[in-house]
Amino acid sequence: MEVAPIEAMEFSQTHKIHLTMNCNKIQDIKKARYEGYLWFSDQTSPIIYNGDTDFEVEERPEAFIVEGMLWDSSSHTSVRIDYHDGQQHIYETIVKPEELDGCDYTTVENYIPHRFPGIKQLSFLRYWHLVVDDLCEGFEVLSPQKLIFIGFKK
Repeated sequence: MEVAPIEAMEFSQTHKIHLTMNCNKIQDIKKARYEGYLWFSDQTSPIIYNGDTDFEVEERPEAFIVEGMLWDSSSHTSVRIDYHDGQQHIYETIVKPEELDGCDYTTVENYIPHRFPGIKQLSFLRYWHLVVDDLCEGFEVLSPQKLIFIGFKK
C-alpha cells in the first residue's frame, strides 16, 4: 500500500495531528478489529462493524462507499472514507490517548444516529485551534478544526 503523507496539521504552538491519506482502494486499509460503519450507495442503511471480527470488505463493482467511519481502539486509529468528485478518499488519523478524555484542544461529542439499529450514539473527538477573530476585537478564539470518529455508544 502506498500512502501519500499530508503535512501534519498544526492547531496550536504545541499540538499537531498526525494525518495520512490514501486515495487507493478500501482493501488497502490495514487489518484491524474496527468499530464503525460503511454506507454503500445502493443501501438504505449502513453495514455496522462492532469490533468483534477482522475488517474485510468484499468487492462491489455496482456500488461505492458514500461514507464510512471506522475506529480501532487498540491503535487509537480513526479512518474516514468518503466519496466526492468521482473518487474514493480515505483519511486516517492517529489519536493520542490523552486526547480521548478531552484536553485543552479536544472535546468529546456524541450524536444520535439515523438508521443505525442497536446504536444509541456516535462518538466523535472535536479538535479546536486558536485563531484571531476580528469580530472579537482581535482576541484569539477557539475555532473547530476537525471532527474524528471514535466509536459507538450502545
